Amino acid sequence: MCNGFSWGAKYGYYNGENPCTGVTKFKTRSRERFIRPDEFKELLAKLREEKNIPFRDYIYLSLFTGARQANVLSMRWDQIDFDLALWHIPITKNRESQTLPLTSLALQVLKDRYDKRDKSNPWVFPSDGRSGHLVEPKTAWKKFCGKTFKDLRMHDLRRTLSSYMVMNNQSLQIIGKMLGHKSPTATQIYSRLAFDPLKQAMEAAQVSMARSTEILPASMAKKQRSQRLKRVK
Repeated sequence: MCNGFSWGAKYGYYNGENPCTGVTKFKTRSRERFIRPDEFKELLAKLREEKNIPFRDYIYLSLFTGARQANVLSMRWDQIDFDLALWHIPITKNRESQTLPLTSLALQVLKDRYDKRDKSNPWVFPSDGRSGHLVEPKTAWKKFCGKTFKDLRMHDLRRTLSSYMVMNNQSLQIIGKMLGHKSPTATQIYSRLAFDPLKQAMEAAQVSMARSTEILPASMAKKQRSQRLKRVK
């Protein structure tokens, strides 16, 4: 609400005082949910079986571009440059334009839709609704997730690409650019994932150390002795 009044004052839609001035804002908790490696196989299998093709392609493009839901749903053909493999987003949540590179997987989805498009319709995801394009597909999403992905939200699709970029050692600066973040603090949620490879390396080193010493906790040492006995047998 505070941002709404500020925006209205800035663009001349509101002249009064912002009623939210001085109001303490609630602290928002950062959500870290994304599609984990052990979940991807089942998710992709479900997508291959999905009968709702526009919904399926929306999921694919959300995963392959990391773009915001509203931008993917309102994507137009005149925003897509197939020759340069770029998507020009005229306005984002930050009220700024953004240009995103399109990967080969994203391009394939778009080319398939382009070949079957209604040439008189400018939308990548057309709809008979008032907006002319597909809006938040809550019902289709709930049905798709079922019991398997019941805690997964649509915004988690955007978070998934950036999470895997971190795990592939991409910098937070690059990820922030892809996400269109104006502030580096908005990208800090992904910094935790950068420690995962470090933790794995530390774990591996400690297992190596334990082969010649007795530094492991009793439960782990017992497990290792059991494994050694099995190898001897």
